[in-house]
Amino acid sequence: MEDFFSLTAMEKMENNQKQTSLNSLSILISRWKEGTFGEIIDDWKWIFSYSLRYKGAIIYYTVLGLFSTTMGLVSSVAGKYIIDIITGYQMSKLPLLVIIMVGSSLFSLLFSSIISRISAKLNIYINNDIQADIFDKIIDSDWLAMNAYSNGDILNRFEGDINTVSGNAISWLPTVIIAIYNFMATFFVILHYDWIMALIALASAPFTLLMSRFVLKKQREYGKKAREMSSEMMTFEVETFYNFDTIKSFGVAPYFSKKIRWWQRKM
Repeated sequence: MEDFFSLTAMEKMENNQKQTSLNSLSILISRWKEGTFGEIIDDWKWIFSYSLRYKGAIIYYTVLGLFSTTMGLVSSVAGKYIIDIITGYQMSKLPLLVIIMVGSSLFSLLFSSIISRISAKLNIYINNDIQADIFDKIIDSDWLAMNAYSNGDILNRFEGDINTVSGNAISWLPTVIIAIYNFMATFFVILHYDWIMALIALASAPFTLLMSRFVLKKQREYGKKAREMSSEMMTFEVETFYNFDTIKSFGVAPYFSKKIRWWQRKM
């Protein structure tokens, strides 16, 4: 009798996990057919809706980032002049350039540290804000619609995806602006000293852009598969602990010990 109930409990959990896997696979295939860049744009539109709430923080973050990048470029240019002075034996200008180089490097490091500290505090605040917002939406949603998702999938999305969104809500726009500024400033610096090298660097941009579609597609597919597996494993863990008394009563703990190791190898 105990064997019958234990087998029934295990079969029920395995059927639920198989159903979750099939649903996740169908979602993955349908989203894959829609196109990588379209999905990315949709995702960033949703993240941008949260970014609008923190315009002041984004502006502050961007200004500090641009200043830090500028100081880094000044340090690089000063280093080039120091080499020219040493090789040309113009030692009279050396102290001034050393001061400029060291000062700009210190400013760059200082502001990078400040940006990291501010970003960490903002991410915690934004993460809590978004988490509370999503929690309210989950609570207010139709419970029949929520039954289509496993507990592990909901928990995984609630924790992992919210952390991703909160981390990108503030940093994504400043990062793009700073990257463009850094590229343009570096390009013009190279152009000033050697226009041939600048053109070679610029010519590689289209190739990089074409390759990015393939790379982004593979990264996104891998990320989806990893999240699918993580959700399935979390579902197994949640159901195991929820039915802990039943598992102990029927003496099937060794089966679940083997099962958790199977999930770990699969991931």
